[in-house]
Amino acid sequence: MRNGGIYVDSVMNDKDKETLRRCRVPLSRDLKICEIWDALVQVGLFEPTELEILERNDAPMTRLMDAIEKKGPHALQQFKDALKLLPCKPHLLELLDSVKENKFEKNLPVDSSEFKVKKEPMDEPDAESLPISDMAIISNLMETITELLNKLEKRDIELEEERAFKENFQKVVEDLKIEVDVLMQNRSHLTNQNFRLTQCVNVLTDMQFFTQRNDSAIYRNFIEKIQYQTAQLNNFRNLHTQLFKDNVILMSENKNLMKENSTLKNKAKNRKRVSENSNESCCSQCKRNYILD
Repeated sequence: MRNGGIYVDSVMNDKDKETLRRCRVPLSRDLKICEIWDALVQVGLFEPTELEILERNDAPMTRLMDAIEKKGPHALQQFKDALKLLPCKPHLLELLDSVKENKFEKNLPVDSSEFKVKKEPMDEPDAESLPISDMAIISNLMETITELLNKLEKRDIELEEERAFKENFQKVVEDLKIEVDVLMQNRSHLTNQNFRLTQCVNVLTDMQFFTQRNDSAIYRNFIEKIQYQTAQLNNFRNLHTQLFKDNVILMSENKNLMKENSTLKNKAKNRKRVSENSNESCCSQCKRNYILD
């Protein structure tokens, strides 16, 4: 069955309805629909679309209480199961249980007809107005007491958190003191190390100065050696160039001499050939003369 966008199963029984109505003010004050949304969906009391419709109203928690009364005989138990899933709202669950078990409103009647006012001869008050006013006073007192209990519970929680914070703060302060002592010891140790390092730096600076001075002398000697060797190399190059030129001249002279030598050899061969020819002619002439004689 659907009523104004909300699915209605059946009507809640009168006892659960009266319990829920007696707790409407603290429930509407201390609970928001967004806080119990997932819990109501989880226990199956409402659908998400139903809660969206309720949330769009001006007083969503009031509309939620009205809708719970129309959700059947087990709606109150489902609502309590949803409250059990909220660890930050235990007082609301205790309030529902106490009202249902009549712990705080033990003598509070549900209907005004249960009151029986004894009439006295001197004063005859109205039999119905007196119980209703008492109920209003007691209801207001219960709301005030509930509000005070909630405030005291919150104050106790705040005091407990403050005490835990103080204890943690003291522990932190003690830890910081220990760390400061350790840091002071490390500081003195570091100061000594810094002094030693300063001495080492001074010694290294002096060594570097002497090393640089010795290095400069060695560098000058090295440069002088390089310059001397460079001069010798240049002299060797010049000498090599001169020798090469002389060698070229000697080779040209050698060629000339070889040419003259070959010329002389040719002349010698020619002379020898001429002499041989002359000798042969002389011999033949002599033979002729001999024959003729």
